[in-house]
Amino acid sequence: MSDRMENKKPSSNDDEVKKELDEILGKLTEKEEAETKKTESDKKPEPEEIVERISPPGASETDESEHPEEENVEAILEKITEKEEEEPVEEMGVVQRVINVFTNPQRLFRYLRVKPDVVTPILLVIFISILTSTLIYDIAINDQITRIEQNDQLPDDRKDMIIDQIEASKHGTKRIIYNYLLPPIGVIITFSVVAAIFLFIGNVILGGKTSFKHMLSVYGYSYLVVAIAGTVVKLPLWLAKGTLQLTFSPAVFLSDTQTTLYRLLSAFDVFTLWFLVVFGIGFAIIYRFTQLKGILSVFITWFIYVLISKVLIAGLLSGLAG
Repeated sequence: MSDRMENKKPSSNDDEVKKELDEILGKLTEKEEAETKKTESDKKPEPEEIVERISPPGASETDESEHPEEENVEAILEKITEKEEEEPVEEMGVVQRVINVFTNPQRLFRYLRVKPDVVTPILLVIFISILTSTLIYDIAINDQITRIEQNDQLPDDRKDMIIDQIEASKHGTKRIIYNYLLPPIGVIITFSVVAAIFLFIGNVILGGKTSFKHMLSVYGYSYLVVAIAGTVVKLPLWLAKGTLQLTFSPAVFLSDTQTTLYRLLSAFDVFTLWFLVVFGIGFAIIYRFTQLKGILSVFITWFIYVLISKVLIAGLLSGLAG
């Protein structure tokens, strides 16, 4: 009987041990399953998924695998370029812009490169032209009469007829046309033609890029040097001397005003040279050229114009008149 009892005890103990082992194994299995699920949920995306995320939409699988880095670099460079073109500039009022023509043209033209202004300079030049024309009209008429009287190549009867026609223009419709109609028309046409010429030079010949509005804006503000500074200095002298035959150029040292040399040197007026330098600076800034390139381009173009108008054409007209 004791032998039977001994046989039953090990059997009972074995069952309990097995049961405990099963429970332990069950807990371990549940823990492993939980950890597996957590690992799968935290699992990083495959390389293919990363490529799909960074690749631009619509790109083919071949392009993505061959040039993903190149496309990203191009996109970055495109964004940088766009940001460089959007130049934030300090706001500048009308008075400040006019003052900066004389004090800080670089700052003015950097502003105009972003915010071109055509109306202000054109209106200012038209106003100054009308005012000046009204004040010196009679002086200009008298100068014409004096030149006719001093022309020995014309017969007396011809002189008298021309002088009568000139004196008749002092009054009536001709005076109104010359003082109030021709100045605005002349300013608009001249500014437009000159701006178009320099736009062609900058865009076509020199390979730059800008718009007609930008060029007209820069030329208009540059011309304020002649319109404002030149008028402020010259107008009082014209009125005091009663003649327009005054020059602020090397031609002042020549006595004969009818020679080709006088016509050539008279073009080098100090206010004209000042205007050309300012315009050259503006020309360089709107095209992003060097300052030297901009100034040389303007001076060379102007000098060609002087040779054609002051030397060739004026010389031909003088020869025909003789």
